[in-house]
Amino acid sequence: LVLVFGIILGRMLGPAEYGMVGMLTVFTLIGNSLQESGFRAALANVKHIRHEDYNAVFWCSLGIGVCAYLVLFFCAPLIARFYHEPALIPLARYCFLAIPIASLGTAQGAYLFRNLKVRQQALSGIIAHILSGCLGITLAYHGFSYWGIATQSLTYLIVVTVCSWYFSPWRPTFQIDFRPLKPLFAFSSKLLITNIANQLNNNLLSVILGKYFNPQAVGNYNQANKWNATGHQFITGMMGSVAQPVLASISDDRERSLRVFRKILRFCAFLAFPAMFGLSIVTHELILLTVGEKWTGSIPLMQLLCVGGAFVPLNTLFSSLIISQGKSDIYMGNIIAQVVLQLLTTKSKSLTTRPASFPPYRSRGMCRGLERIARHRRPAPRHFPHENPHSRRMLFPRHEACPCRNPARMHRLPVKKEIDVKRLFIASQAEYLS
Repeated sequence: LVLVFGIILGRMLGPAEYGMVGMLTVFTLIGNSLQESGFRAALANVKHIRHEDYNAVFWCSLGIGVCAYLVLFFCAPLIARFYHEPALIPLARYCFLAIPIASLGTAQGAYLFRNLKVRQQALSGIIAHILSGCLGITLAYHGFSYWGIATQSLTYLIVVTVCSWYFSPWRPTFQIDFRPLKPLFAFSSKLLITNIANQLNNNLLSVILGKYFNPQAVGNYNQANKWNATGHQFITGMMGSVAQPVLASISDDRERSLRVFRKILRFCAFLAFPAMFGLSIVTHELILLTVGEKWTGSIPLMQLLCVGGAFVPLNTLFSSLIISQGKSDIYMGNIIAQVVLQLLTTKSKSLTTRPASFPPYRSRGMCRGLERIARHRRPAPRHFPHENPHSRRMLFPRHEACPCRNPARMHRLPVKKEIDVKRLFIASQAEYLS
């Protein structure tokens, strides 16, 4: 459903329309992380849960969601000034309504998640995608441009929240008591910081592209990221909805937990790697056949993102294992390290020059950071083909990157202008795994 509606909207709208909404995505996601505050995972780890726990989470989430919306409502002019887009002021105030709407379904969603109501969650998503997709296409057809995309997102959240209330037997009461949050907060507070850092990590490029370039650049990146997410979320959503509750229920039995985790890991890798690598190979044909030539700028971005997307389901599975063991501090440290690494990678003098020189935006530029890292990692991992000097020459075309070359023969060796993206990614992942 996401694929079908995405193709239709991609043909009706252009990169600039998607970019207008994409520049606001990071603020909406951070607001949703604040109102959720890690309570969903915290409630799943509680051994003996009570009505008071759900009730405290519901009212706390609703209060935080309303406060976050009010803050962002008055910050909308500052956001528009940051991006130099005055049209973002009304659009931001409209898109940020997603935060209080989502807070109404946090406790009900936690109930369905804890009790493994996978069928009900899937049915809620299907209904929400159909209704929101039809509404978004109708508005885009009548010329509402990016307002159709924003309305589609809000409609999806409204339908999911209503379905969560319908499928969940739990109901809040007005006997408000926040004392049950105290034992939960020690665990959920680390997840809150982690989720915020994760949203910054996933949407940092949208902010930078919107700040230094134009909405079209953001739209191309978001289109590529959407197709990549559609691929790996099919596997991640199937596995992530059951992994943490199952692992948490058997966390006391270490041997059994290890067997279950290995079985899920093998199944996840068996699906993820062929699917995402295959999607990366057919990206050019897929974009041209589905959304058209106006999205050709997203092709090199999608090819790189799909290679990294193959590891997202595995990362999600390992994160579920860590959280199910109650070690949210390890998960938090990992995500914060990713944010710091990405900030260092995206720091470039070419930000204020031209879009083609922005490293994360061009496929050649995205490899520069990895190439610099690879140059300093002289020792090769065991049992990997690039121990061979000829294969090293394919990975590292420059003289200083390959110590196995003879400097006296450098004038006779052809220097490649483009680095092989797929080989570099495979080499870097092999070094990491070794």
